[in-house]
Amino acid sequence: MHRARDANVCHIIKFLVVGLSLLALVGFSLSCSHKRHPDYPVVGRDSLKDIAVFEDHSDALLRWMKKGIRGAVLINIDTHDDIRWIPDEKIQKLYNLYQKKAWTEIDRADSLGDDSLYGIGNFIYAAARLGIVRELYWVIPFAHFSTNNPLQRVKNFLKTYGFPEESIRSFAYIDGCVRGNFYGIPVSVCGIEHLPEIREPVLLSFDIDYFEPMAFEYGVDRATSLRILMGAVFQRAYRAKDTVVAFSVNGGYLRDYHRWMGEAVIAMLKEPRLLSNPRPLWHTLAEIDALVKRGDTKMAETIIQTAMDRFGQKKALRAYLSRVYFQEGRPSEAYTTAKALCEEDRSYCYLLVGLGIELSQKDRPLEAERFLKFAYQRNPDIFYGQAHLGNAFRHKGMFQKAIEYYKLFKARNGSFPADFFIGQTYLLMGNTSMAQRYFDLGIEGLKKNPYVDVKNKEVSEALRAAVRFYEKKGLRTKAEAIRSDKRISDLLQ
Repeated sequence: MHRARDANVCHIIKFLVVGLSLLALVGFSLSCSHKRHPDYPVVGRDSLKDIAVFEDHSDALLRWMKKGIRGAVLINIDTHDDIRWIPDEKIQKLYNLYQKKAWTEIDRADSLGDDSLYGIGNFIYAAARLGIVRELYWVIPFAHFSTNNPLQRVKNFLKTYGFPEESIRSFAYIDGCVRGNFYGIPVSVCGIEHLPEIREPVLLSFDIDYFEPMAFEYGVDRATSLRILMGAVFQRAYRAKDTVVAFSVNGGYLRDYHRWMGEAVIAMLKEPRLLSNPRPLWHTLAEIDALVKRGDTKMAETIIQTAMDRFGQKKALRAYLSRVYFQEGRPSEAYTTAKALCEEDRSYCYLLVGLGIELSQKDRPLEAERFLKFAYQRNPDIFYGQAHLGNAFRHKGMFQKAIEYYKLFKARNGSFPADFFIGQTYLLMGNTSMAQRYFDLGIEGLKKNPYVDVKNKEVSEALRAAVRFYEKKGLRTKAEAIRSDKRISDLLQ
């Protein structure tokens, strides 16, 4: 493990030294190709003016539709593949709307609910099936390409992401990436060790949740991870047909207080010189982050206050201050700070959600509700946190409140696991008819959804409660329907 980590550090040094020196030559080496494509800016040399910034990554699909993009190569720098399979009938419905340019209806069809046509986990699949994207290069934040057998490591990785065996068998190690196909869509999985060389203009897509695992995998701080990734991207000098940056704090994929990293990526794309001359605030934020991570909140608070004197009341600094207050056992001050940020900028309401979830996990639902309720009122697009609060109310015996929040979660995220939570809660209330109704709905929801993401102790207990209920009632077929589902079998062991 230590040898692998040392190898990763060597890769990092190589990128920083070699990559940055090569950037000085980009203007010369690409002058000819740039003349052939004057309309497409060179990433790392030119300032990117038209950057689409989204909270939810799936918003990119509607943008590409409106721009009339066809047959493009997509480089997606992301922790997640976002290419999950969608049933043909849903693709057909989406195609019909696309042909009619029914933009409002297409936007409404973007969700995690059971009736959605696409969402954050599969919008690239939709783009490929609609002819917008012809090939995907997925740049992952994991250090699989720093190992002795990257092909096997990536194949194992794809299995954990739900790629079918037939698809996984198609992948081979070629030119520094692992290349294969997913339902006929060409997919190349690459690491920062060797980004693909692509001559034609590309769609460039960043999901800032990339930095969560990258910093851990490569053993670097936040500022260094920014320099490594952006240095590698700039070194390739892609010509950008379109550029998208998604934060993905919604859903908890990026920590709420790491939002500044997305703002840094956008700044670098607009001002490439910031790669070699980064803003001093970024180093300070990375230092604060390291202190918060190891629990040194006193020192973190001191540095935050000093930084505020130097840089002003920056939102990123105030976000960390809210986190520090919370970790020090000062929830009221944390709430006041986060609430003020939420009122000022609804994209910072996720701070309240993150803190509310932590209070929920400590079985403090009434305190948690104050945080979450304000966030939901100020930013109705937030689709997570409701199940955590429901669990906390259920643990306290406040069953009606639990069901209220489970239903809110279901409305945004679909049947699983919400219906099993609701059934379990009705069972605790002694209402067996309603318990069976929702357990039945849970089984139907599992049939509709080819992917199961939410796996934790709470889900396991709800599934076990459903199995016991059916067995006690003599409904063995329904109990077996849960037990035989391979996607959730690990939750029943």
